[in-house]
Amino acid sequence: MKKLCVLLLTIVLALGTSSFVYGSEVLKVATEAGFMPFEYVGDSGELLGFDMDLIRAVGDVLGLEVQIDNISWDGLIPALLNNNYDAVIAGVTITAERQANVNFSTPYFESVLTIVKKQTDGEITTLDDLAGKIAAVQINTTGDFVASDLADEG
Repeated sequence: MKKLCVLLLTIVLALGTSSFVYGSEVLKVATEAGFMPFEYVGDSGELLGFDMDLIRAVGDVLGLEVQIDNISWDGLIPALLNNNYDAVIAGVTITAERQANVNFSTPYFESVLTIVKKQTDGEITTLDDLAGKIAAVQINTTGDFVASDLADEG
């Protein structure tokens, strides 16, 4: 809980000193709502999840209406850099390349990767057991970065 309060304060202070706040009554936020329970589309089309609740709480503290758009994953950072949005809230992995272009809040969740396979496939207990297997990952995510690193290592 303490970590969450520090994060909320960090976000509020960062957004509160940004130029977009002055003269604006709307905090424009982009997400890619495919990372349940953090961001997802509910049965009636509303954006739900922990991140959605968090950014709405930030808007409440700042006294701003929050407008959240669900856009493609690979468009999140380019849309932010193009000033289409004031912020992005999603499970974005912090990399050196991304840090050179955008500011990140203090992380409030650490991603853990899991391999999922059919029960009928053989056991996977070591990295060697992955040799010759095909991996499916979402591009530009932690899973993609790890899979690429493992493929490079052979």
